[in-house]
Amino acid sequence: MNARDLSVGKLLFSICAAWALATAAHAADLGKVGDKVITDKDLRAYLTGLNESQRDSVLADPSSKVQVLRQALDQELLYQQAMKEKLDQSNDYRDAVENFRRQYLAGMVVSRKIEPQVTDAAARKYYSQYADRYSSGQVRAQHILLATREEAEKLLPLVQRPGADFQESAEKYSRDPSAKNNRGDLGFFPRGQYDPSFTEAAFNAEKGQIVGPVKTDFGWHLIKAIDFKSGRNLNFEEVELRVRNDLRMRLTQGFLDTLKKKTKVEVLSK
Repeated sequence: MNARDLSVGKLLFSICAAWALATAAHAADLGKVGDKVITDKDLRAYLTGLNESQRDSVLADPSSKVQVLRQALDQELLYQQAMKEKLDQSNDYRDAVENFRRQYLAGMVVSRKIEPQVTDAAARKYYSQYADRYSSGQVRAQHILLATREEAEKLLPLVQRPGADFQESAEKYSRDPSAKNNRGDLGFFPRGQYDPSFTEAAFNAEKGQIVGPVKTDFGWHLIKAIDFKSGRNLNFEEVELRVRNDLRMRLTQGFLDTLKKKTKVEVLSK
């Protein structure tokens, strides 16, 4: 092969390489809305609510990928219309961005401070300490949801009186919307179905006992344990996700308690 042939060969290689790169780039362009090109990267960003393996699974399926692409194109179309109407300059938009910023940064703190502590060893240790919480046993309970602790404390002695009809009081006083239909009766439920504070109070009560007030995110509860179903202790592998989540919540609450010792937190209204 002479020098001329070698030069021609290099030229052809360069052309082929350039064509291959252009083809790859074009293959990554999945759709277009006006001048905006939707790429594989945009599609992955659209699925930001999924983890990496879940995104890979969705996008590996041609049918699912087309469906997600159509949704992403519709979103881009609506986004462009919003920009034309200058909605990004509205107070609603600014408030939403600020709320998202606060939530995201709060989540980042938890992720960086707490997640490194939720190790396999820590989860197994937590499980061994609270193994009795991870059983297939169930409790049947009734409850009355009230807005404040004061309301709950005032009602407690009334529902504890001999002959008092707990369900009648639930129907009359409970703030739980379902109380009008079920009269506060939640039926049988296992540990892990409801708020840990609520669940533990129900499981730790004696049959027929009314306990409370118990605080959850919904308000203050009075709880009556109706009956129990025994079960077996579940293996760590069967409840690992629950254990990790419980440990995460325990560590997060501990972290919040530490912060509250440094910064005064007050509830100014009820």
